[in-house]
Amino acid sequence: MKDRIKRGALWLLLSLLFLIPILAQTQQNPPPLTVVPPPQGRLTLVSGAPVQNADRTSTNTLYYDSYNGNKIPFWRGSYPVLFSIPNNEISLTLDTTNHVNAKLYDVFAIYDGTTVRLCTGPAWSTTVVRGTGAGTTQIENLTAGFWTNANILTSCWNNSANYGPIPVNNGTYLGSFYTTSAGNTQALYTPAGAAGGTNNCICYWNAYNRVRVVSRILDTTATWVVSSTTYAALNTSNSNRLWWVDGLQQTNLECRLTTYNTVSAAQATSGMDIDVQNAAPDQSINVGVNGTSGVATTFGMPLLGLHYCSGVQAATAASVTFFGFAAGPPARQLTAMYLVEDQ
Repeated sequence: MKDRIKRGALWLLLSLLFLIPILAQTQQNPPPLTVVPPPQGRLTLVSGAPVQNADRTSTNTLYYDSYNGNKIPFWRGSYPVLFSIPNNEISLTLDTTNHVNAKLYDVFAIYDGTTVRLCTGPAWSTTVVRGTGAGTTQIENLTAGFWTNANILTSCWNNSANYGPIPVNNGTYLGSFYTTSAGNTQALYTPAGAAGGTNNCICYWNAYNRVRVVSRILDTTATWVVSSTTYAALNTSNSNRLWWVDGLQQTNLECRLTTYNTVSAAQATSGMDIDVQNAAPDQSINVGVNGTSGVATTFGMPLLGLHYCSGVQAATAASVTFFGFAAGPPARQLTAMYLVEDQ
């Protein structure tokens, strides 16, 4: 009996010694998948909040948090595998050298043999063109079934750390962002009102697991007079704009303006333009009765890259007085703009 127990214990020990390296190897090289799920997290500017829950005027850190799971697929040359998001959150730190002002960048997840990391390749060619060919951040989804880098990423930056070169298809595309200054980005949803507007930007975008968000501008200028019959920016301010990013040209949007104005015999017209400030809007508010308010909405098809909605205004005859937003009475003062999109 004792010999049988000893033999059993010895067999168990040998089995464990045999299995441990196999299990470790499996973690480093998971078996190929037959069904590939998309990346299961979301980019955000607030740590621990996959759906951002606070404004960020200027920040140098993006996070990728678990949302519909904690896995990211990666291409391993001939088959996809899954790795977990470490601690359900990883981060990307922007720096002034590798993330210069007024540029779009793509965020890639990579597996460096030890852990999952975030990094960015080169900037887009322009704010509406990603670029194609060697040396660009071109992406494709035909090889892996999810979006990956179509060219070698010679450099892939997280702060000053370069994780490149990244072989073709080895970087999983997660989304894109725009730099509002060197090494910084932003996302403004409900900032406090300001005279002339706040020039909101929802400056990052998720390729997967998008949710509906709303960004709002309140122009707190008490009143302004419009005399020209030519359309121009609302309150002649370039800060009455709502900016957004779309990394794959997949997001439909809605731009909405509410205004209040006072006229006598004259009429006023106002609405929302996309990427211009001097054209007649798709839908306008036309009022001709003293003390009238209205709502105009412009619906936009998906546009690739960085774009904006702008409030526009014009008088149809004599001068017209517009009222800005006021927190207190009179409640009629409610000029405001809204951008509704999936981010």
